Amino acid sequence: MITLSLTIGAICAISGGYGNTSCQVHIDNPTDPLHGNIRSGPDLSCTPIPSGPNNLEACIQSCCEKEECHAFSFNSPWELKIKYMDCVHGQDCCCLKSSAPTLGPNTYGMNITTGLVTSACKSDEDCSLNGICASNGSCVCDAEWFGPKCGQLNLIKPQTVTPAYPPPEFYANTTSWGGSVVYENSTKQYHMFVAEMSNSCGMSTWSTNSIIRHAVSSSPTGPFARQEVVMSEFAHNPTAIQAPDGTYLIYHIGCGTGRPGFPPCSHCENGISGKTCKGPAEQVACTSNTTNILYSSSLNGPWSQYNALVLPSAAMSWEGADNPTATFFPNGSLLMLARGGDPRRESSSDGVITAPSWKGPYQKWNVVGNSSSPSVEDPFVYVDHRGNFHALFHKFTDESPGCGGHAYSRDGFDWTLTDEAAYTTYVVTTDNTTHSFTRRERPHLLFDASGKRPTVLYTTLTNWSTSGANDGKDKAFTFAHAIQTP
Repeated sequence: MITLSLTIGAICAISGGYGNTSCQVHIDNPTDPLHGNIRSGPDLSCTPIPSGPNNLEACIQSCCEKEECHAFSFNSPWELKIKYMDCVHGQDCCCLKSSAPTLGPNTYGMNITTGLVTSACKSDEDCSLNGICASNGSCVCDAEWFGPKCGQLNLIKPQTVTPAYPPPEFYANTTSWGGSVVYENSTKQYHMFVAEMSNSCGMSTWSTNSIIRHAVSSSPTGPFARQEVVMSEFAHNPTAIQAPDGTYLIYHIGCGTGRPGFPPCSHCENGISGKTCKGPAEQVACTSNTTNILYSSSLNGPWSQYNALVLPSAAMSWEGADNPTATFFPNGSLLMLARGGDPRRESSSDGVITAPSWKGPYQKWNVVGNSSSPSVEDPFVYVDHRGNFHALFHKFTDESPGCGGHAYSRDGFDWTLTDEAAYTTYVVTTDNTTHSFTRRERPHLLFDASGKRPTVLYTTLTNWSTSGANDGKDKAFTFAHAIQTP
């Protein structure tokens, strides 16, 4: 029999009396099986287990012994009146799963403990480069991450789901998208650059009404006070960063010159688009072979525009650099990720781009992940405290709830996409209420003073349709979610 230390988010390396099999076990909700989040999904089998002090361990052991088992749910007892597979009312029941479903609310009204089971790690790559593979085959995750492969952001429960932007006085009539934050040490201020829909419109008008707005706060989680418009329609998906030469940059899409034949929609109210609003496809940059960069010596502007040359590659055939994000090296050169690896669908895979400086030229290279099945967009790239590359994405393969994609790389060119959701469309507050959203997109991170360890996740929360239809629910806001730190 095996022994587990059941702590919240625990990861235990276990070896039982079953040959040479060993595995890592992550218990999702050991302290609150009635109200804690669980993993619901298709089951390989569900069988009764005799009641006893080691029945949970027996369920875990049975999963470890099956190569095809990656998750389990332990029902103590099975309280539904109907029989399910071999489980009947009143018995403890162990269900084994061939996949690793994303965590979600327990809506069954009975005690359910769920968890993940993975094989023992052999290298730090098995821990998503977010931790260390220990000698006993378990991943020791950095404080900012958890899970059997250290692939899930260790997000702190907020008291409320309150917008970081727009601020309270503008929330009723404003929709925002994304939000990139830079800290200014001299003023102790946090500067956000965020896409905002003009004329009180919602996200259905993003291709005509999106502007880049500046906002400031003394707190990294906001609320951020509205400041000036940095770039008027059309300008979207800003990502702000300071280059090694001290220049502040805003990477984005659009050119700020409007959309010929498609003026900004004005038939909107309450941050929701009017039904008559229509728009064209997105505009990536001012020309087909450049990326438009805003630059300034101050986060308060004024901002100038620079059109940097983008050179194509066979693997990345889209024009320009769509939704670009960059990380700099001390000599001023950079590595960028941008959408555009495969033109067969509007929202495509991301690819690697490099440049000798922020002024370019920008050279496209290879695609991140599986180019035959594009699945990610809206990247955010960074280098961690060990020198490894990481990226967060909006992931299409599990739009809701498992929308948060993560990839890691030793060199910035050869990337591995993980199968764990870095974050989901659920936000659980301190009162254990689960707040569900249809979409959670445009991830950005804020870092500690070293610039290497994340402290806050910024995303968009909305109940707008995943199809992008003008459904009257396209109001959105920017949410700041604090991350556990060392």
